Amino acid sequence: MTGKTLREQLPTGDPRNKVEFLADELEARSAELLKLLGKASGIRSWVHNGAFLDNITDKVAQLEYEGNQIDNAVVGSPNQNSCALGDGWAFASSSKNDPTVLTGAFSAKRQLYWHGFSKAIPFDSQSIWCMASNVKGSVYQVIQLPNIKAKYKARIYFSTEVGAKITVGASCYGSGSLYPLRVSQELISTRATYDSDNTSPHFGAFDVQTLESQEFEASRAGEYTVLFVEIDPQAESKSLFLHGVELIRSDKNPTWEAENVAHQTDMLGYQRFVDGLNYSCRDFAPEQPNIYTFKSNRPKGVSFACPQGFDKHFSFTGFYIGNKAYNDADGVKLLSVDGDTITVFIPDNVVSRFGDALYLGVYLNWSAMPVRIGLYQ
Repeated sequence: MTGKTLREQLPTGDPRNKVEFLADELEARSAELLKLLGKASGIRSWVHNGAFLDNITDKVAQLEYEGNQIDNAVVGSPNQNSCALGDGWAFASSSKNDPTVLTGAFSAKRQLYWHGFSKAIPFDSQSIWCMASNVKGSVYQVIQLPNIKAKYKARIYFSTEVGAKITVGASCYGSGSLYPLRVSQELISTRATYDSDNTSPHFGAFDVQTLESQEFEASRAGEYTVLFVEIDPQAESKSLFLHGVELIRSDKNPTWEAENVAHQTDMLGYQRFVDGLNYSCRDFAPEQPNIYTFKSNRPKGVSFACPQGFDKHFSFTGFYIGNKAYNDADGVKLLSVDGDTITVFIPDNVVSRFGDALYLGVYLNWSAMPVRIGLYQ
């Protein structure tokens, strides 16, 4: 801007010069206005909570999956390979990359970093921190896209270590089954997690990388799209900081800038993800053998929808006999959820451990988004 009015900027002389000048100004101002309007309204991202700003647990959850999935296994046991992470998100792990190595695990939690670390991230966000050791691990979301003919593309913003293989991909999920992989795009990182260039204004902050998926068509009626971000350490342990995920209609927006995306963040995460649900049982003489009734310690009247079955919406995060926790309560199975009451099958080998305990306890989490969908089955 020169400070002069448009009239004062008009060239003198031939009227044709004035018309051409006005046409150029109109074109330039229109482009600027459209860009501002785009930033104001935003391009829709079909990922919910893609900047991880909603109600997400701050608790680390770890999977040590050995390849024998049981739907109701306790999170962290060798029989559990998937769990809800927070509002809109879940995580899953493969069995060991190298079965001869003693350990293999995948951990995930919300990363609350101090403000200086966020300078290199192009929008307001928190991050999901993941650590993979001798396993592949994914953070994923199940999304129901509109039943219209459309094309989509995903983009992720992340920081990771040199040598980590990062993949963004999408598959179909329907009728309780995960269909073959639809699209994916991978990158083997040659950059470190943090900016080590002391001449950079982002020195010490996250060295943010981006990766876009291939383009894919929308799901058919009744199908869901599973969008996942995978880290494969390939050899030693590797960490991943996932700062943001976007899923855009690429037929409408073949390219997009991060600041133009309107992330879906409504701060109602507690309606889609509830962590630390506490149920207890003090009756060790059930009417039906091995079927025990647990009562919720929450206020009465709380109910949780499970349209795809209890095993796809609830996860055991702890099983207790008295004050002793069992991370691998093999055979314990959630049978039903009825308001404030759940029924649980407890096999004889676990019953035999009761001893002189005064109560049984379980901790669950619930997610409106289905989990344990077979990403690594």
